[in-house]
Amino acid sequence: MATRCFTVTKEARIPVTGLVHGGVVSFTGTVAPAITAENYAGQRITHVTLAAGQSITVRKL
Repeated sequence: MATRCFTVTKEARIPVTGLVHGGVVSFTGTVAPAITAENYAGQRITHVTLAAGQSITVRKL
């Protein structure tokens, strides 16, 4: 299982590949991060949108 942590100082939309069967382990802040996904060139890309100063930990299951 791969675990990745992301922290931003300004609002950001982060593309993450390889997270098809994964999920949020933990996050900071009062609002859950927005998570969307799309297929691009045959690959699934997950987009994680974080507010300024927010952190998230995601894990591929």
